[in-house]
Amino acid sequence: MTLMHTIGPAGSQRSNLDDLLGHVVDPSAVVGNDSRLSILALADGRVLTGLVVSRDEHSLVLKTATERVTLPV
Repeated sequence: MTLMHTIGPAGSQRSNLDDLLGHVVDPSAVVGNDSRLSILALADGRVLTGLVVSRDEHSLVLKTATERVTLPV
């Protein structure tokens, strides 16, 4: 059975002691920019958390744990 990740980075070199130690000591240091969680505070008072999937001069698409949200910029 293969498990697929829909949000966040997949895999690490658990057999590599330096790699494993890096994940334990500073877990955020090994997360790529495309997998970093964003927290958005909106003018209407909502707070959304997720991955920025795309962004242009008109809109931003955020993938949350349950949905994709398109927001005007």
